[in-house]
Amino acid sequence: MASDVQVKFGGDFNELKQSLAAMEGHVQSWGSNIRTIAVGAFGVFAGRELIQAGVGFVNAAREAAEVDAKLAAVLEATGHAAGFTADELEKMAKGLQSITKFDDDVIKGAQTILATFTNIRTDEFQRPTWRPSWVAT
Repeated sequence: MASDVQVKFGGDFNELKQSLAAMEGHVQSWGSNIRTIAVGAFGVFAGRELIQAGVGFVNAAREAAEVDAKLAAVLEATGHAAGFTADELEKMAKGLQSITKFDDDVIKGAQTILATFTNIRTDEFQRPTWRPSWVAT
């Protein structure tokens, strides 16, 4: 048979209250430190991601500049036999980019190859550039 036991404490609980208050202060301080660490870790992670994005942008810009330089060099070497300036081909590539899934640098790469054939000019030059783009979309 089970019986209940009751225990009564008497006396001064100030020491217990002080210990509990000190423990509460330590827990709050620990929570504050954890929060500071979390914010710092997030900052490091975000900073790393921003740096990686910046590197990606720089690499993309460098690749675009290389494509532009190659196209300009081919146009110059062929005496602009294609009948277009680099700016006109740039506009053509950007226009095709807006209506196809191809990046303008890919289109300019194709234009660079076509420009090496000096017997392909004006309309004949445009057709091989835009027709594959339409078929592929």
